[in-house]
Amino acid sequence: MLGIIFTELADYGIDKVGLTNWNRAMAELQLPSQGAYTTGQRYDDGEAMRVFNWLGETTGQSVRLLFNEFGYRLFDTLRQRTLGNYMIDSDFVRFLKHIDKTTHDKVRSYFPDSSPPDFKVTDTEGGLVMHYRSDRKLCFLAEGLIQSSADFYQTDIQLVHDVCMHQGADHCEITVLIHD
Repeated sequence: MLGIIFTELADYGIDKVGLTNWNRAMAELQLPSQGAYTTGQRYDDGEAMRVFNWLGETTGQSVRLLFNEFGYRLFDTLRQRTLGNYMIDSDFVRFLKHIDKTTHDKVRSYFPDSSPPDFKVTDTEGGLVMHYRSDRKLCFLAEGLIQSSADFYQTDIQLVHDVCMHQGADHCEITVLIHD
């Protein structure tokens, strides 16, 4: 995973549990990076999973909720630091329909050995369906990113996530119902 995700994860973790507990966790978890993240580096996905599991145990919150909350927060960081150059779309629907081309294609071109998620967006009655595929299975993080982007575009939405890789499917389908 890209370092920008990890630097935000460290900030998120510190906000959730405080600096003292975060530093204790970094020592206890014995992560390869030792929790010293920089935006330009790449880090092992397993390291993020260990951190999220630790956060879940420490806070008593589900890992799903933590990923969702982190995704919500991550959108603003990505928008400010990277997406701003590509956010030419004037509305939420256009943004979601183009996210794979505008953002993930850029990531793939800058980091050829990276593996960002694959999104296919289709129209449905009352909204969109995001078809999500990723070996990482971070669909709950994607939910937070979608909700945060909707808030950015001042669009009232509801997410329905009935098809999920965590329930044995080969992909996720996140239905985004748009309310007027």
